[in-house]
Amino acid sequence: MSLIRILLEDFGDDPELEDLNKIDREEVVYSQLIEKAEKKFTFIDGGSSRKVFEYKPDTVVKVAYNAKGMAQNKAECELGQDPVADHMVAKVHYCSERRSFLISEKVTDISRVEFYNKTDMEWTVFLDFCDFIRDYHGHKKNIDMPEIVERQFNDSDWAQWFESFLLDFQLYEIMGDFKQINHWGTVDRDGKELVVLNDYGLNKEIFDKYYR
Repeated sequence: MSLIRILLEDFGDDPELEDLNKIDREEVVYSQLIEKAEKKFTFIDGGSSRKVFEYKPDTVVKVAYNAKGMAQNKAECELGQDPVADHMVAKVHYCSERRSFLISEKVTDISRVEFYNKTDMEWTVFLDFCDFIRDYHGHKKNIDMPEIVERQFNDSDWAQWFESFLLDFQLYEIMGDFKQINHWGTVDRDGKELVVLNDYGLNKEIFDKYYR
């Protein structure tokens, strides 16, 4: 049995999740989901479609409170359990059947200075890099990479991994999640600190359906 399967079974059988799983299986009522989560877990953060709570010291539960939130949970479940992506995103350990909530790694916040120290790419340069990737690959523009971006990109293994990640999963058309510093943080994997995304549920399909 794979480790992912063991993790899914362990979280699925957790009595702490019994109420959420019951709502998820029978009928997804967003107000009930949020009410149950607020009673059981400590609130951390929230956005336009999901609320995040501390589940365990090293994990969080992301609870949807509208259809967009469920779609974003589904996107994160797919990407967060793909071994090809796990060096760039917080791992997802458990997804409810209808994707009304998920359990993922807890990520430690990172500042712009820390981002630079850990990736060898200044935050403002990284933003320009994201724009270049979007325009070059997504919009098919025949443009050159800005000189300072090219210099830091060539010196940063992390930036090269990030580009490969974007190309592997065709995520270069919608870059909004990547350009917010609070969507990035660090996790400890086997004693090694990695810079990863903690919020990555926005893809082109979701953007076209819920934001246009």
